[in-house]
Amino acid sequence: MQSFQELHRVNLFGYIIQEPSTVLSSLMMTGVCVAACKRSMPFRRQRIAFLTIFFLVFMGLATAFGGLMGHGFLHKTGMAGKLPGWIFGVISLAFYERGVIYRLEGLVPQKQLSRLLVINLTGVTAFVLMIFYFRHFMVSQYHAMYSLLLLIGTMEFYIYRKTRNPGSPYVFYAILMAALAGAVHLSGLGLGVWCQANDISHIPMAACIWLLYLAMEKGGFESASTAGTF
Repeated sequence: MQSFQELHRVNLFGYIIQEPSTVLSSLMMTGVCVAACKRSMPFRRQRIAFLTIFFLVFMGLATAFGGLMGHGFLHKTGMAGKLPGWIFGVISLAFYERGVIYRLEGLVPQKQLSRLLVINLTGVTAFVLMIFYFRHFMVSQYHAMYSLLLLIGTMEFYIYRKTRNPGSPYVFYAILMAALAGAVHLSGLGLGVWCQANDISHIPMAACIWLLYLAMEKGGFESASTAGTF
């Protein structure tokens, strides 16, 4: 079993917390999710807003569990402590994908919409199973690229071409922020143990979450034709 004793740590009220700066930057992303979720709640009866809220809830869980169990108390949880954060992150983006699919209503035939919904469910199931099997962070990274670029990005580009929807550009900005976060993380560049590549990458990642929320808000939480309500 891998040892995590070499990671920097602090003793807070008798509790050992490893990589405290990463814990804080992760919880910063959780705070962004909470703020965006609060702003979405008045629109929760609209189907796309409802899915956006679930995206934010699961992303908030992903960043909170990732920060606390996947970093702060890693010496207690081991690699298993990282799994909830990765899994919640995959589920979170799957909810966002579903919201974008419903934004296509009125632009594509219902049969095509149904196929996209099946792809959405198949994708999230496959990647969650791969996380359990491989237990490696890169699986969640590959899912983020698959979800943001291949699905969300292409669908939103189609929506923008057809409707010039005001929310679409925010998705494109969000993808750029996600790419920046990935590049920083992979580079390993940091300013020491108290400001690691992880910590720096969480800043554009927080911006990405907020921009994805704004994309739905600026689009009125509506499909291309009419708002979906329960």
